[in-house]
Amino acid sequence: MQYVDDFQHHNRHLDVASPCLDFDVYEPEKLPLQKFLPLMAKGAVVAFNELNCENFPDKAVAVSEITGIDKFRLKRFPFEPWISYLAL
Repeated sequence: MQYVDDFQHHNRHLDVASPCLDFDVYEPEKLPLQKFLPLMAKGAVVAFNELNCENFPDKAVAVSEITGIDKFRLKRFPFEPWISYLAL
């Protein structure tokens, strides 16, 4: 999307530390990952809401395609099963 490209162009210093993604569908989930993962340092955390939810299967597909999720350990909070995260 053009506004994301414009934002990055005008903010070349941008360092993304811990985005929380909750778009629930394929394209909106995929775009921020494509744009922000290259700007994230080792140890940064990406949080997801409802990643492993049968109501939103395309969300998991987008995350898997972009992150290569098989290379990371997806973690969940014991007190909130719908929130998961991965550390880069």
